[in-house]
Parts: sequence; structure tokens; C-alpha cells
Amino acid sequence: MSILVVPTRYTPHVGGIETLLRHTLPLLRMQGYEPVIATEVDDDRPSSSVVDGVPVYRLPFLAASRSSSPRPILEVIARLRDIEVEYDVTLRHVHGLDFGMFFVWRRHQRAPLPLTISVHGTLDVSVPFQRIAIRMLGLADVVTTVSNGVRESVVDAVPTLDRDRVRVIPNAIAVPGPHAPWPRSGHLFTAGRLQEQKGFDVAIEALARLTERHPDLCLHIAGDGDEEAALRRHARQQGVAQRVHFLGTLSHDALVHEISEASVVLVPSKTIEGFSLVALEAAHLGRPVVATRVGGLPETVEDGRTGVLVPPNDPERLATAIDSLLTSPGRARDLGERARERAARFDVVSCAGDYAAVYRSLGHDPLDTVSLRHTTGLVQERVGDESVVIDLEHGSSYGMAGTAADIWASFEDAASVGAVARSFASRYETPHDNVMRDVATFALRLQVAGLLDRVATSAPQHGSAVAESRAHPWRAPVLETDDDMAHLVLRDPAHLVDEAGWPHLPEPVP
Repeated sequence: MSILVVPTRYTPHVGGIETLLRHTLPLLRMQGYEPVIATEVDDDRPSSSVVDGVPVYRLPFLAASRSSSPRPILEVIARLRDIEVEYDVTLRHVHGLDFGMFFVWRRHQRAPLPLTISVHGTLDVSVPFQRIAIRMLGLADVVTTVSNGVRESVVDAVPTLDRDRVRVIPNAIAVPGPHAPWPRSGHLFTAGRLQEQKGFDVAIEALARLTERHPDLCLHIAGDGDEEAALRRHARQQGVAQRVHFLGTLSHDALVHEISEASVVLVPSKTIEGFSLVALEAAHLGRPVVATRVGGLPETVEDGRTGVLVPPNDPERLATAIDSLLTSPGRARDLGERARERAARFDVVSCAGDYAAVYRSLGHDPLDTVSLRHTTGLVQERVGDESVVIDLEHGSSYGMAGTAADIWASFEDAASVGAVARSFASRYETPHDNVMRDVATFALRLQVAGLLDRVATSAPQHGSAVAESRAHPWRAPVLETDDDMAHLVLRDPAHLVDEAGWPHLPEPVP
């Protein structure tokens, strides 16, 4: 089942939308959805390629829309039509309101399909093709926003939009790995498109105010965009040109490294910031964030608890907040640690599951067939309403209780996710949509953990072990993970472990 995904830009560019798609598209593919991307042309990239298994087409949306001749516009529309025909596209999903919106609108006029639009920033400034964008939002079957702040902005800007068609799906990323100790002498870091609204000029002015108290401090800026020349000039005017380093586009590994080396991560946006994945990435790595109080940032950064919020366009307040963290390392470490704990709620599997739930609500349910992964490397036991699975290959254990254990048992033999959800919804007398989302997301979590396999053949339309009666109410299933082999529940509860953490039996006494 193919879905046309139209982001403003795509990897290798660094931005919130690109990062979100890079993390969620593989998970959507695991659920049976096949995305094909149409995005803005990149002079350094071929017009068509395959990135991480996803077909990517780069079309001249911007140039065509600015042309004085109708020919380029018609050519891009025809190319978009050919892509949809080639991949048998049955749903369109627009990420971000940009020049591609005009061409999707023209296709939607000629060949309507179920339409989802994801809004990633507040609508307090004009967007390209403003009237068309507003009209498309009113026509969309589902509108998603990355925060409640963006949701309120969209509802206010589009009076014809039914609030019930607007769903909040917070952004998420995969956890990048263990975080390094907080480096008090590290640099300041910020990232994003080099555009005026991102407030990088304010960050440069804040740096200039800090040089006397912190003579070795510098600012690293990752990203590309039209404002780079102006920002370099601004750094020279502020007398900090040697302290501001423009890193260009970074790979994800390089981005993680830069954040890990930073003392403070900045999100100095002036407006339209919907969520900030940079702030979330920093939180996962235990780094304190200083951000502005705009858009959805107060939902990403809790002022005084996981970071510091300051007014936009205020370099003095920004500099004061940075200085307070650099001179109070204990507070900075505490903010970073609490941010890391809170970041766990922005879970990429749940995010992908929410997007899949949107597609299902529009009649796009691949009803994948899945079954437990049967291998000698997995050991499982069930005691009462709890299941324990031990992955001997990777030294991890998984615990499932209640509804989670029931779902796990239902995939003992190959079964359709949709059929299992229908059976549970009936037995628990719980709304089907709620159960379907929980079952599908939990099945995806099991796939990511390597405990569940997709099956190519058709499956029985029932789960093999769905309980006939319920001993507990329906609750969202939870997969508890433990990578410390010393905590595995084995048949011998008094088992010992060696220095590496692997279980072993004591040597017999001679």
C-alpha cells in the first residue's frame, strides 16, 4: 500500500521534518505501508534515488511555482501524476506547508485521494500559497500537529476546520544511545535551517555578551540556508567571527557528537517553532537546553525543570540563561538528567503507531500477518498472566503482563494484527479504534525488539491464544525491557551470573 509523502525537504538536509521521517518511515514500512517521497529538488542530488529503502523524487517545486511560464508547472504536475500511477498511490500525506502544497492541491483537484496534512510550525507568519494552504487544511481528512501550541494556531487560522479532525502527534526520535558526562567547558550548539526565524543572529549576539566571563566559549551552528552569509557578517559585526563555527549539513552521528560535546544546546527561535527535535535530541543525551518561549517549545522544554525558557529576540536574557548554566554545573547536570528522563515519553514507536492509526482511520489498514520469532536464541515462559522472554543472543529480557501478555500469546501462530485487535475489542468491550492502535503499536514494538516477524503468507483471521474470558480490564500493553542478565527470571530463581552478567550454575562440589 503506497503513500505519497511530500515533505518540504528531505535528507541529507537537517531539519525537524527530515529527522522525523528518517526515524518513523522505517517503522511504518515494518507495518506494511510503503512510502514514496516527492520533495524539493537538490542541486547536489539525483532527481530520483532510493534512501533507506524509500523511493525519493526531487522535483523543482520552487522554481516551477516562480516561473513566468505555465509549462514548468504543468511538467511538475505531470511528473507527480506519473509517480502516483507508478506506485499505485492511494493516500497523500503532506509534511509542512511549503511550495509543494500547490502541486498537491492541483493533483487533489484532478484526482482526489484521502489526504493527511501534518503541520510542524505555528501559523503566525505567512506560508507559501497561503490561501491554498488554508483551503487544503480545511479539505484535509485529517490534520496532525506536533504540539498543542501548533494545534491551537491551526484551529484559529482555519475557521472551517473541524477540531475533531486535528490530532496532536508529538515528534519523536530513536534514542541515540548512552550520554556522556556534562562538559562544563564545552561549546554552545544550535542547529536548523539558516533562516531568519530560527534566531541564530540572537544566539550570536548572546555569545558576544559572554566573551568576557567565558573567554574560551564558542558557538557551533549546524545546517544550511539562505541566511549563512548574513549570519557570518553579523558575527563579524559583533566581534565574534572567530568564535562562531558554521558546520553545514551534518550526518546524524555527527549531530549526536556535536550535542554530546556541548555544554548548552540553544533553540533561539523567533517564531513558528512547533516542537524542536534538536531540543529532544539534546534531552536524550542529557544536555540542558535554553530555548525561547514560542510555539510548542514550552511543551518540549519545561522551564526550570528540564531546561530554561527565555523571551524571543532577547539576546540579553538568552546570555543570562546560558551564563547561569555555565557557572552552575550542578544545576546544569540536574536539568540535563531530568530532560533525559522526560524525553522517554516522546517515543518513536508510539509516534509511528499514531501515524499508522491515522492511515487506518482513512481505510488504509494493511492488516499485516505476524508471528512470534521462533529461534533457539529466545527462551519464553508464562506464569499466570505474565510472560517473560529472554534473548540469549543479545543479553536482554522482556516482561509482559496483563494485556501485553495476552497480545504476545495471540501471535503464537501467524495472525493478522487487525483480526487480533477485533477479537480483543469484542472480548474487552472496548472501542475498536483504541484497541487497534494499542495492538498495532505493541506489535511494532515487538518487531523492533526482534521478537516478532512479519509473515508473507495470509494468516488465520484470529489470534491463536486470545483469552476467552478476561481477568483484568483493557490497558495499553507495556513491554518491559532489561538488558542486565542478573535480573532475568529463570526457572532457578537463585541463579548466579558471571562477571559478564551471563547466568551460570555453580560448579559441583567435588
